[in-house]
Amino acid sequence: MTDPLRTESPDVLRLRDPLSEVTRKERRALLGISVLGIALVHTGIVPSEVAALGITLNAPEQSKLLLLMALVCAYFLIAFVVYAFSDYAAWQRALHDATFERILKSQQELYSDVEEMHYTTAQNKLRDGFPQLVLFVELTANVAKSRAFVEFAIPVVVAIYSIVALLVTSAA
Repeated sequence: MTDPLRTESPDVLRLRDPLSEVTRKERRALLGISVLGIALVHTGIVPSEVAALGITLNAPEQSKLLLLMALVCAYFLIAFVVYAFSDYAAWQRALHDATFERILKSQQELYSDVEEMHYTTAQNKLRDGFPQLVLFVELTANVAKSRAFVEFAIPVVVAIYSIVALLVTSAA
């Protein structure tokens, strides 16, 4: 069975969704718990009662609840980072393989052109197509970098901020 990613061009792979469904769910959970933690810290609204369980929380217990939230957030952060590194590595590997295949193919075409035509004709043929290729590759590379930042970095930054805010508030 062939790998469907390897049949695509590097440009298409750069624009492809880098996260698997499992990682996307972990990301969603991480962002949800992080935003909840940030909301608890910045609004100052810490539950003093869990009516469903009939539990009333005094100040030290509310601190422990914030600490628990920080630990849950840390768990989701670790899970997301592990899954995200795996997805990122697979995404980069597929991109590397597709780029390598493209280079090999272009070299084969160049050598066959050299055998059939003059070397300068082959050079001119490559030079004519080069500016559009460079522009497109740069565009897709910049889009891929932006997407990777949004998909991978922002959730980690939000989670770290939430964990720190929860720990500081629980210690106060």
